[in-house]
Amino acid sequence: MTPSSILALREEIQDQFRTYFSDGIGDAVIESSAKTRAMLRQGTSAGTLPGEFFRFITQFKAFGFEYANRFLSREVYGYGANSFTEGLAGQFVRNQYGESGHLMRQIAAMTLFGYLSHSVKQLAAGKTPRDPVDVRTWVQALTQGGGLGIYGDFLFSELGNAKNRFGGSPLTTFLGPTAGSFESFYNLYVDLMNGDAKAANTFRTLWSHVPGNNLFYFKGAFDYLIAYNLYESLNPGYISRMKRRIEREQNQTFWLDPETFVR
Repeated sequence: MTPSSILALREEIQDQFRTYFSDGIGDAVIESSAKTRAMLRQGTSAGTLPGEFFRFITQFKAFGFEYANRFLSREVYGYGANSFTEGLAGQFVRNQYGESGHLMRQIAAMTLFGYLSHSVKQLAAGKTPRDPVDVRTWVQALTQGGGLGIYGDFLFSELGNAKNRFGGSPLTTFLGPTAGSFESFYNLYVDLMNGDAKAANTFRTLWSHVPGNNLFYFKGAFDYLIAYNLYESLNPGYISRMKRRIEREQNQTFWLDPETFVR
C-alpha cells in the first residue's frame, strides 16, 4: 500500500457512498431517468414533429414508467435473474428468488397507503373516510395507490360509458392532459352552441383549469368558502343532490356539512 493507492481507495469509497445515498434518494423521490426518457421519446429530438408528438402524449406519464422500470421490473425479473433467458411470464413464475411474493407484498403496501392517502384527502374535503369493510373502498385504494392507475377508472366504469375519474375518455387520457382540456372545452362549446350548457357545468369546467386547484388543502377551503355557494346559486338543490349521490355511490357522509356554509 502506498500513499497514492490509499488516497485512490479512499476516493473510491467516498464515490460509492455518495452513489448509495443518491440511489436511495432516487428511490424515495422518483424522477425520470435517461432510460425512461429514451423509452418515452423514442430517440426523437425536441422541436421536430415526431419529437413534439411523443412529448405531447407522454406528459406526466414519466412517473409510471419510471416506477415500472425501477421497481416492478425488479420484482418481476428478480434480484440477479437473467431477464433475457426466457419469457416474462415464465421467468416470473419459475424464478428462484421469490419475486412473486415480493410483488404481492408491494401491491398490498401500495393498496394500504392508497387507502390512507385517499382517507386524508376525503377528510380535507370535509367527508368521512370510506368504509374499510366495503369492497369498493379497496378497489379505490388499489387505484389510488398505483396498483391499477388511471386504467382502473375505465376498468370499473359502466360498460359503454367509459370515463376516467375526471370525465375524460380513454383516447384523451392516453393523449395526455392537453388533449383532455381540449375535449372539456370542446364539449362546453358544443353545449353552448346547442343551448344545453348549464352555468354550474361551465363554472366547473373553468375552475378545473385554474392553476393550483388540485392542491387538496386549497381545494377544500375554496369549496367551502366559495364554490359550494356558487354551485347552489347556479343550480339550486345541488348540495343536497351531491350529498345523496355520495352516500349512495360511495357510502360516505360529510363530517363538515357544506349546507352550513351556504348563505
